[in-house]
Amino acid sequence: MNLKPNVVILLTDCLRWDYFNNMKIKKEVDLVLENAYSPAPSTFFAVPSLITGTFPFEVINDSIIPREFPFYLPRILEDFGYNNIFITGNIVTSRYFGYKQGEIKFYEDFIYKKEQDVKIVEHILNTRSKPKVEKLRDKLKEFLKSKAPAVATFLKKGVRAYRDLRRTINLFGEFNDQNSSYQAKVRGEEIIASFEDALNEISKRPVFAFLHLMDTHSPYGPPDLGNKTLAKYEKTMRKLNYAPSKLTEAEKKIIKELYTKEVHYLDKNLKKLLNLIWNKLGYDNTLVVILSDHGELLGENGLFTHPGFVLAQELLHIPIALSGGPLKKIILRRNALLSSIFVYYFILNLVTNRQTSLLDMQEILSVGYKRDKLYEYHPFNLFYKTNSKEAIYILEHSPEIYSKFNALLQRRRRRILTAKIRKIEKKFWLPDIGPLHL
Repeated sequence: MNLKPNVVILLTDCLRWDYFNNMKIKKEVDLVLENAYSPAPSTFFAVPSLITGTFPFEVINDSIIPREFPFYLPRILEDFGYNNIFITGNIVTSRYFGYKQGEIKFYEDFIYKKEQDVKIVEHILNTRSKPKVEKLRDKLKEFLKSKAPAVATFLKKGVRAYRDLRRTINLFGEFNDQNSSYQAKVRGEEIIASFEDALNEISKRPVFAFLHLMDTHSPYGPPDLGNKTLAKYEKTMRKLNYAPSKLTEAEKKIIKELYTKEVHYLDKNLKKLLNLIWNKLGYDNTLVVILSDHGELLGENGLFTHPGFVLAQELLHIPIALSGGPLKKIILRRNALLSSIFVYYFILNLVTNRQTSLLDMQEILSVGYKRDKLYEYHPFNLFYKTNSKEAIYILEHSPEIYSKFNALLQRRRRRILTAKIRKIEKKFWLPDIGPLHL
């Protein structure tokens, strides 16, 4: 009997390629893709692309996956008889951002640990849910830009100053968000325990599991350091996230040391997860994909964490490692130049036994975006890698590349709209946009 393979995605938030390269888990997996890159420098846009097979801003204009979105991977796999498990330690991949949709047999997003983050997100969503207010605000912005540009600039600077003030206040207050509070951080052991409960609870196969681990995401510092020691670092973590320019050289050194310790802690947890997966699901019929949504900046060019306005090697070069018996069915080159969006099509190919295709990654590897000082987003800043595979460039205003990429998006949009109009079953929709270079 030809059983569909179990599929498990282990997403390691903020894990850099150069740090992964020295981890023990690298020797435990079957294949490591050495030239894999994220389509965006933050979770907000990288994960929606990974789990829907679309580029940032292609059909999702923000970081929220629309309801009943037909290309959401768990929905597609559900139609193929998969039992979905979704466990995340990140508020950005929680129910608030559209990830809890379709029939998910086991779901956990630990929002009970993230009271501060939930308040922030609910406030944002509540504002968005008032279209009349948004429309009036947008009209006022456009009016000021055209009739009183000096006033518009003054107001923008005022908003920016207010945000900076809030960040400074947060340095001295108890701001218990997931970026700076150890209490709000979901640890690897919690993810593992929840996943084991899910596997014990769900007896039917095949299984699709998406696990979002936060160990290498700030605040850095593994739990074995103890609560008292970690408490000493909380102010440094708040400074890291809200006022990195105020970090001292000693604090910068501590940040690197704590991140390194988190990598070692994650390494152990990934080993535990692999053992659990092989014991519960079996090696022969289970594919495990370990990858990062993006990397992390640890002081390079004076920058830290993963700011949305930066496209850098440390942020975009990510580890993708695969393991399991189903890999024998498909030949991959470990030095293939790929976007992490490839994982989406690779899984569909494995499940449906259909040949998929991707954008020629040698030409346009992935879509980036920039966020300026006034928090305005500018998509279509393309992340480009030369054929020499040695340099990365940001082509901000190249008419040729922009035109070519825009034409690609138009073709994809037409294909999507046609599929919706004709009511073609989504499980048979696989984009055909060029040869797959493996």
